[in-house]
Amino acid sequence: MKTELIQTEYDNYMVDRLGNVYSKNYNREKRLKMLKPVDTQGYLYVGICINGTLKRKMVHRLIAKVFIPNPKNKPCINHKNGIKNDNRVENLEWVTISENDKHAYKIGLKKINQNQRMASKRNVKLASIKNRKHSDEMAAQARALYIPRDPKFCFRGLADRFGASQMSIWQMVNRKGVYKKENK
Repeated sequence: MKTELIQTEYDNYMVDRLGNVYSKNYNREKRLKMLKPVDTQGYLYVGICINGTLKRKMVHRLIAKVFIPNPKNKPCINHKNGIKNDNRVENLEWVTISENDKHAYKIGLKKINQNQRMASKRNVKLASIKNRKHSDEMAAQARALYIPRDPKFCFRGLADRFGASQMSIWQMVNRKGVYKKENK
């Protein structure tokens, strides 16, 4: 069975559904030759001559641009099976950056470290109080309790104590944002 070759956006280059890239003018001899990709951090690249200048192009991007429609103009290409050098058409899909990251965590390519886990818990806590207005009384208490460099009474300590963000506590203490016109 012969593989169907499709023209890329670059004049002298073609691709097939298996993830191979071909030059139509290899060594200026007008003969078709499959290019040997170079592995860089798991992704395959090929050298393409554009207007006399050699440019490195990712194989999966060349394949996806030719074979996979992208009506929503998503910026990333995901390898469905997580193998970066498997550039077959059926293994590629257009995704957003967020979708690509979620897929990487889901299949185990990325792991959540302790700092990310703690930040995630803190963000959930902050998100639940995000729309809450802090009272003038709370601002006055924050100003009275604030002690620089004291773990319990610095911005972070007061934020935990009042269930507010560190930025809100900073604004209260420094009379900024919505707290700047407060009457004493």
